[in-house]
Amino acid sequence: MTTTTATSQAGTDTLCMACDGPQCDFKPQSFVRRAPGDYDVVVDMQFCGVCHSDLHFARGDMMGMAGMIPLSTRYPMVPGHELAGVVSSVGKDVTKFKPGDQIGIGCFVDSCLKCKNCLAGKDNYCMDAVLTYHCKVEGKLAKRGRAGLGPGAPGWTLGGYSTKFVVHERFATPVPASYPNKYVGPMMCAGVTMWSPLRQFSIGAGSKVAVVGLGGLGMLGIQLAKALGAEVTAISRSDKKKELAYKLGATKYIVSSDARAMAGSKKEFDLIMNTIPSYPNWRLYHSLVGKGGNQCLLGISADQFPATMMTQFMGFKRSLTGSGIGSIKESIELIAFADQHKIYPEVELFHAKELNEIYTKLDQNVDGMRYVMDTTTIAMDVDAGKAPTISPKPSNGSDQIRPGNVLPKLLYYLFFGPGKK
Repeated sequence: MTTTTATSQAGTDTLCMACDGPQCDFKPQSFVRRAPGDYDVVVDMQFCGVCHSDLHFARGDMMGMAGMIPLSTRYPMVPGHELAGVVSSVGKDVTKFKPGDQIGIGCFVDSCLKCKNCLAGKDNYCMDAVLTYHCKVEGKLAKRGRAGLGPGAPGWTLGGYSTKFVVHERFATPVPASYPNKYVGPMMCAGVTMWSPLRQFSIGAGSKVAVVGLGGLGMLGIQLAKALGAEVTAISRSDKKKELAYKLGATKYIVSSDARAMAGSKKEFDLIMNTIPSYPNWRLYHSLVGKGGNQCLLGISADQFPATMMTQFMGFKRSLTGSGIGSIKESIELIAFADQHKIYPEVELFHAKELNEIYTKLDQNVDGMRYVMDTTTIAMDVDAGKAPTISPKPSNGSDQIRPGNVLPKLLYYLFFGPGKK
């Protein structure tokens, strides 16, 4: 059953897919997004990608984050940071968008706009950024007003598994009408995650790039590096994805268990983008980094976090770095570049009622597919008046970050990590 969505000074009625616990049993629920302000854009959601980190957050895995940085998991949770939709209305001072425009929204929806990183166009590194979902908005974050919550909201941001979204124009990405909106969501996450190090390390014609791991990140990495003019090598555990890698633009393929092939590429690459999502053996690949080159860890793991922290402290000057999401500026650049070069992620669209099945598939995913929810289907099976209203559940742990397990890793990377100057 379809439903109309009302937007008023009181807020924007919204249907969503939410889970109330780590079992990830998603069901339709309702809530009210904030009333749009003068710089806000109201979005009719069309698609939202399902990122592997959505699974980790919803299942409570981030309580450990590889045993390093325990985070409280709050329910109900509405994940989704790969948003794509169409602008339905804009505030009176909005200049970037108009009704009818395609729009993309990524991993964060606010930053301080005053720190060194924000002023340098690296708002993704702002320590006061507000994540698109599962981020408490209180104190100075609430006072800024750019990521305000609607009436009755549980106290934290609710993401893109929903029919409506309200975002400050500064934190949204314009999407050309020529770029299919179903591909936009994954580009806001996986795409810009790969794009950011490619730009940071000035990859272009004549560069040699290796992509480790051929999942959703790696597949996009090959396409982007190739389009920038680089010579791309794909590295995987077996040869079963060799044909796919060549199709995407790789000119060389290495099976990581082949010692001779690995030795043959020693000190060959300007950049290695390591996308392995858990405990990557970066030492295995680091011998392939050439003089002045870098290995960048991109998959969520016990090594990626401290490497990213050291990148924050020391900049992109070490031979082992980490990177997470990209900036708004990079997202805008990426979409324009992808549109120009016709770069699209491999996606599988699904109906909202299939979300629980998709989470099971995602947990077992080995094909690199990016799953994208058609968010217009949320309203097909439920009337807004019949969907239960979101109600906060007790937190399952402390909100405090315990540094005890983080510091040893940071100190190791600082004093003993590869490429120490």
